[in-house]
Amino acid sequence: MKPCFGFIGTRKGAGSLKVSMDKNFIWHEWICHSNYSFLKGASYPAEYVHRAADLSYRSVGICDYNGVYGLVQAFQAHKKTLNYAATKLFHGIEFSLSHEATQALTLQNTLVLMATNKRSYQTLCTLSTLAHKDGEKKPWISLEAIAAADKDGLICLQPMRGFIRQHSPLETFHYYKKLKEIFGEQFYLVLSRHLNPIEDRWIEPTLDMSRRLGIKTLFSQDAFFHQPEEKYLHDVMQAIRLNKPIDTIIPQLFVNEERCLRDLQTLENRYRPFSDCSSILRNGQALAERFDFSLDQLRYNYPQEFIPEGYDSGSFLEKLVWDGIDARYPNGYSSRVTKMLQKELVLVNDLKFADYFLTVWDIVRWAREQKILCQGRGSAANSVICYVLNITALDPEASDLLFERFLSRERGDPPDIDIDFEHERREEVIQYIYKRYGRDRAAMVANVICFRGKSAFRSIGKALGVPEVWINQIADHKSLYSRVQEKPKLPDELSEGIAPYCDWKLWENLSERIEGFPRHLGIHSGGFVISNDVMNSICGQEPATMPGRTVIQWSKDDIEALNIFKIDVLALGMLSVLR
Repeated sequence: MKPCFGFIGTRKGAGSLKVSMDKNFIWHEWICHSNYSFLKGASYPAEYVHRAADLSYRSVGICDYNGVYGLVQAFQAHKKTLNYAATKLFHGIEFSLSHEATQALTLQNTLVLMATNKRSYQTLCTLSTLAHKDGEKKPWISLEAIAAADKDGLICLQPMRGFIRQHSPLETFHYYKKLKEIFGEQFYLVLSRHLNPIEDRWIEPTLDMSRRLGIKTLFSQDAFFHQPEEKYLHDVMQAIRLNKPIDTIIPQLFVNEERCLRDLQTLENRYRPFSDCSSILRNGQALAERFDFSLDQLRYNYPQEFIPEGYDSGSFLEKLVWDGIDARYPNGYSSRVTKMLQKELVLVNDLKFADYFLTVWDIVRWAREQKILCQGRGSAANSVICYVLNITALDPEASDLLFERFLSRERGDPPDIDIDFEHERREEVIQYIYKRYGRDRAAMVANVICFRGKSAFRSIGKALGVPEVWINQIADHKSLYSRVQEKPKLPDELSEGIAPYCDWKLWENLSERIEGFPRHLGIHSGGFVISNDVMNSICGQEPATMPGRTVIQWSKDDIEALNIFKIDVLALGMLSVLR
């Protein structure tokens, strides 16, 4: 039952053995870590999806560390890929089982959990939220918490990393036995062949554990970058993650460029020599057929508790509008206002946006009851509904504003109502939302903090070991690292100063390469997502850097891609001045 490795070379690429391409050789790439693993992966989610499709993989799994951060970007890329149905997209998370931030990635104790259906996806989100409960950007979850979770449709993969490399064979045997008891037939051991003795020495112990415990195996490249050329970039990202120069962390880097997506011929050359290759490939195909989940299955609904019995959201909105119109037009209103309201109500109900208006109305109503100054602005001022509900102050009839600029059947985009609150009391409104709907149903939208010009430049310089004095001097010359067509030549004295540490062109190119890379999760200026169902049915959450606030793991662009509406609770200093 042992694979035959002796006749395969370990040079870069497929090795010296050449085999003819078997039409029955199909590849499912189970584990890909994107740059939304925050300094642990070196490729965008879309790059994995596109490369997997180009290489004719049957599936690709995005499994970022401890969250669903990159899944929407992968989903969007997948939907736009030609013949996207030929390559399935799998959704997973690699969970840290302890906080080992400074350890090499190959030594960190982790488990990959993947969702085969909507229910198991919600379990993923629940576990991710639990992993972040302590905040402080130190996510981890206990095996006991995972064992207690709903495991319907949940697949557990153990990469050829972590526990097996840190413990004795006997300890590993008992650990894998425990995982088998927890997950049963939904637990798999992953085999990866990376053409280096340091990595591949773990293949036979893994196969031995599989045989002794009756655990099925899968093949995976266990990728951290989408193509081999990104290996050096990944090395630099690890130096940034560990806050050390790259030449001091060599033992913590991958030994070669093989943790990437390879073409099918290369993969067949590499994995066909396993004596159980056909059986392992069948394991993968059988498992892949069980996956039946996509993010477009998610359904988002606004809260319903303020809707009285006997009404739905549409009829209650109409009641509020017609009840409130006399107060807004004490001297009477024209037939034009009536027609405008009727038109807006029909459109709002047809597009199923009534819940959104009611939720905004509820927040504004409460703020006014607390005598907190607030005002809707932007294109919402074009809506008579917003005016009658006292969300905005400008009469659209008097100003002759175009409603379609705010909401249009042709566009079908969700409305965007920005509400300004006096800045000294906005926190009261934020905490009211959390209290009113519960932190399990309300969270702020994330803002992904990315590397930009100066931060990218400084981070790369530090990772390359350039002393701070030279980094500071070059940083004073913004034109040297900004994205301009014609960059000036590096002054001779600076060129001579950094020469012992790095090549200037390398520094410059790497800085440009990581511009836009996610660095960590921040918080949106005021965007709230409020759900009728628990937020874990949509997305994981975590504590924000600001005390008393929680955020979902997706950005404004992510939620808009899934037609999830946010409510903007903003601050305006001038309202405090008016107070």
